Amino acid sequence: MFFLIPYAVDVPFDRKPVMNWLLVISVIAAFGLQSVLLSKGNEAAIEPYVLDDWSWQGLFGHMWLHADPLHLGGNMLFLWVFGNAVCSKVGNLKYLPIFLAAGLGAAAAHMLLNGESAIGASGAINGIVGMFLVFFWQNEMDCLFFVMIFLRPIYKTFCISSYWMIGLWLVFDILGAVMGGGRVAYFAHLGGFFAGAALAVLLLKLKLVTMYQDEQSLVGLFEQWRLERQDAKLEKMAQAEIEKTKQSPTPPVQPELPQTATTAIRFTCPCGRQFRAPIQHAGRQGRCPICQTLLIIPKPEMVDSE
Repeated sequence: MFFLIPYAVDVPFDRKPVMNWLLVISVIAAFGLQSVLLSKGNEAAIEPYVLDDWSWQGLFGHMWLHADPLHLGGNMLFLWVFGNAVCSKVGNLKYLPIFLAAGLGAAAAHMLLNGESAIGASGAINGIVGMFLVFFWQNEMDCLFFVMIFLRPIYKTFCISSYWMIGLWLVFDILGAVMGGGRVAYFAHLGGFFAGAALAVLLLKLKLVTMYQDEQSLVGLFEQWRLERQDAKLEKMAQAEIEKTKQSPTPPVQPELPQTATTAIRFTCPCGRQFRAPIQHAGRQGRCPICQTLLIIPKPEMVDSE
């Protein structure tokens, strides 16, 4: 048996993650109360909060129940490491509703795809891990690898990019769900993870979370890739049009430029079609695919520079 345990991430905090601290304390306190009730044989007081149907008590309450101290400790370690970073990024007021929404997503996935009774905060915590991946996929995390060989403990610490380690855990969850997970609620893990990732994307799109200049979210990475593809397509189209119009006697038309600062050249054909070209392509010619007017990509001195 071996353990692969994250214990730190290199995410700077711009505010104290108080709500995550309170959440960790509340889960530990709930486990203490659960242990007292079970020691007195009062299982009936706990049963309504187990996830085994679509009752609101079970959908929310299962996140505060755990099977044993090892189950609790593992979940709280992940919640501490990833929850502090996410809470600091989204803010204390937003964090608790986000955690609960991820937990509900995990519970819904488990009920729809598994249906067995379940307890534990791991589904909601996987939602926090999914959010962390969207926000901080480039950041590194410190991990501990521990294995016992012939009663001899061997351990090693190492640093790795977040997307590699989180991706590895995601693969394990997918394999566990496909092969049958025994006592592990893999479908809850997956449901929570994707619910959290979707919430992170939504928050970024709505500009409810701000990434700093030296940070790049997965949403920002996708936007960069999309613009690069758009620029490459436009360049290919312009080159093709230049080849077609080298012998054309039609005088080119200088399109009108918008007066906005940009690192690329944006211009409009007389027919109204708007184009965007890399600034290094200024002066090249091409035909508008709509009206076939011969255009010259405006020179950079005609636009403001950033």
